[in-house]
Amino acid sequence: MPRLVVVLPLQPLELGSGFALRDWPLHVTVAPTFVIEQGLPAVLAAITPRLAEQRSIGVCAGPDEGFGRSGNIPVTVVDASVELINLHLALVGALRVAGAVFDDPDFVGAGYRAHVTKTRTAQLSPGDPMLLRQAVVVDMEPAGDDRLRRVIWTQLFRN
Repeated sequence: MPRLVVVLPLQPLELGSGFALRDWPLHVTVAPTFVIEQGLPAVLAAITPRLAEQRSIGVCAGPDEGFGRSGNIPVTVVDASVELINLHLALVGALRVAGAVFDDPDFVGAGYRAHVTKTRTAQLSPGDPMLLRQAVVVDMEPAGDDRLRRVIWTQLFRN
């Protein structure tokens, strides 16, 4: 059963592109890691109708914080717009109806906090503007390797 995630990258990603766990491109997660027995076809049937008319979303970087169970993952919180929160809720709801089970259900719905995780090579500063223009489905364990990530579907937003 594939482990998937839906993200909004800060820079567009190409279908088929891959990267190591530690080299994630900067992104805002809108549907955290989940499994779904029916695979990608069920995911696309659930999310495509919601994303078909999606317009680009403008947001701004907020304060830096530490996330994770022990607070040691450096992130920049995103000042979440109503549009971003509504997109998260719509995608998570549609995925649940399709049978998705989220790895960390505490971080969806009321527990969702939009953020961008800092990497070794890139990060945001508080106040940085972002224009989110694409949704991407990423396979979190392509070919069973949990150290790799692969873009398996993309959708550009309307301007």
